[in-house]
Amino acid sequence: MGARSAALAACALSLLLVLRNRWRHRAAGPTELPPSAALHLTWPQRAVQGRSAAQRQDGLTSTADQSATATSTANQSATASHARCWSAALASVAASKLTFVLTWSRGSRVTVDRHRYDGLAAVAGRFARLRSVTLLVDAKGSHCEDLPHVLNEWAAQGRVHCLQGPNMAAREAHTILRFVLEFYDHLPEAVIFIQDDPIEAALLHIARRPAKWVKALEASYAARAAVQTLNASTAWSPKPCACSGQSSTVNRPKYGHFRSIRWWADAFLGGKSPLEQLIWPRAAQFAVTRGAIRQRSRSFYQHNAALASMPAPLKAGNGTRRAGDLCVFTKKGSVGCAVTLRERDDKWRNFGPWVVDLGTTIDDLHGMNLALLYERLWFAIFDPARPEARPEHPECFSIGALAESPVRCGPRCSPSSGQAGGCARTDATGKTTAPPNWRFAPGRQRCLSNGCWSAEWRAAAAAGRVQGGVTTLPISEMLERVAMPGGGQSPAGAGQQWSGPTDARVWARDLSPMLGPRPECVIMGSRRTTYR
Repeated sequence: MGARSAALAACALSLLLVLRNRWRHRAAGPTELPPSAALHLTWPQRAVQGRSAAQRQDGLTSTADQSATATSTANQSATASHARCWSAALASVAASKLTFVLTWSRGSRVTVDRHRYDGLAAVAGRFARLRSVTLLVDAKGSHCEDLPHVLNEWAAQGRVHCLQGPNMAAREAHTILRFVLEFYDHLPEAVIFIQDDPIEAALLHIARRPAKWVKALEASYAARAAVQTLNASTAWSPKPCACSGQSSTVNRPKYGHFRSIRWWADAFLGGKSPLEQLIWPRAAQFAVTRGAIRQRSRSFYQHNAALASMPAPLKAGNGTRRAGDLCVFTKKGSVGCAVTLRERDDKWRNFGPWVVDLGTTIDDLHGMNLALLYERLWFAIFDPARPEARPEHPECFSIGALAESPVRCGPRCSPSSGQAGGCARTDATGKTTAPPNWRFAPGRQRCLSNGCWSAEWRAAAAAGRVQGGVTTLPISEMLERVAMPGGGQSPAGAGQQWSGPTDARVWARDLSPMLGPRPECVIMGSRRTTYR
């Protein structure tokens, strides 16, 4: 009896530890589960968080007790698997000296046009067998099981982790900002962000002595942190940086990103930290240290991540043109059509909705423009010599608020118009007043082409209007299911009737739903199979 009682007590203690850690995660962000809760798996396993009864039914109604019990058991198992997968990823990344964070998509140019990954193959060949180096893949609108086979050897070492979920219009900007939020307390010594066509010439030499390279990177950031007086006319970048740097003078109106860079610097760095000269990493490939990431607050990353978290459909593959396709662009001196109307609209949908109103359509920020903006700002974002500032209306920088309307730049961008800053949410509470006939008021068009709000999900949600296997949801409900990690946002239209766009199509195919605060986590191993 004594042994049995001791065993029961041990089981109860383990359960309490797991529940305590889960409660901590809900209250304060990502928390690693106890090592005893992690199981070693040698094949990719999809782990989806528990879903509501309405979502589980996928448009069908079942009242059988046996079916409900089976569904409940399956959901509990999926939730446990999801937790184990995240626990393994957090622990692996935190234990590594260097982690590569890769943005990958089946809609990328490399995948669609060439199906060749020469650069990625070269990087994998050098780093796959280094025990101190881990790879984390963020699969945008794609399945982890479809990752390029050039990563097989790395996955076989047990040091590849993969996240999958809906495509995001800001693409690699979303990857980077979500990573620093999710892994804020579980960071490696250094991170290198890359895409599926990396600039391998800036990376391969690191494999010779990665520990020495990381120390040099840390010394560069430490020297920058010691700077007391900033010279706005002098650009800075870490050395080494694992990048191909580009220098730009950004304080002149003729510069293409002049207005957006000035708006961002005012909002997140304050007026005392202007940006005049920038060195920025091409293709958003660069390195940053653990200390440089943590010198910014979580709220700084949450506000920026919300801007980058608008879902949008992937661009379609290279399909055959139809006889009736309308040509909208022809290259000078060419006889054939360069771009058809269908191809242009497909591209514009991929840009996602506008999220920042800068006063002119050419400058307003949607997902693509936002990605280009952040590409120029990464070294400023992680610059330890530049203090951060709090946006004037922080409540506008949440997924819910951005679903209702873009953020307005305000008088700095449009001094003659008298346009106030803020957004639809602050207008509703009386803190700000929208301009007369504001073109981005709730319910107005926010897409360059209809359908930019679309996202694909594997399981249809019964809460929407089901027609032929397609469920249409209000944007607010869809974005509530694509919540950013770390909390800090409220559902769009909470407590009130949603009156915004309703063209978010949820297809009953392809992708698993991203429910709760984290995307679907996949453990990669030597066997390239996935349970569905």
